[in-house]
Amino acid sequence: MDNILVLGTRPTENIETRSNVDGGEWSGWSRQHGLRLDNLSAGGHTVSVQSKNMLGSTDSAETVIKFKIPSPFYSQPEFLIPVGALSAALLILTYVFIARKRRADAALRRSEQRYRNLFDNANDAIMIIDPEEKIILEPTVRRARSTDTQRKN
Repeated sequence: MDNILVLGTRPTENIETRSNVDGGEWSGWSRQHGLRLDNLSAGGHTVSVQSKNMLGSTDSAETVIKFKIPSPFYSQPEFLIPVGALSAALLILTYVFIARKRRADAALRRSEQRYRNLFDNANDAIMIIDPEEKIILEPTVRRARSTDTQRKN
């Protein structure tokens, strides 16, 4: 059935065509029925195709094919909006974490200073002892001074 030729027609493999992209120069005549388009930018494009008639002259009618190449996914709003929102959230959370850490460190320094003042100014003997080594790590300085003073008297 494929080999039946209707009177006045040409077999498709013998049809010569040429094309142009976006109104550019026409390609040479060819019997290839495919077109490969490389390196087209994102956006709308037009391909025009002409063929030769049975007598070998160019048909005045041309077929125009319009198509659109989408921009890369990473430049589309469907990608940019969520990624931008997540990036902003990450920056905000980082700022909040750093601010809380600084406040906590400042509170710890104040607490350590109060403890140090309490420890250094206590009238009672306070000692920090290491239970494993069984040694005195840090006696109160004031109590140690008063003990030395009492011993000297």
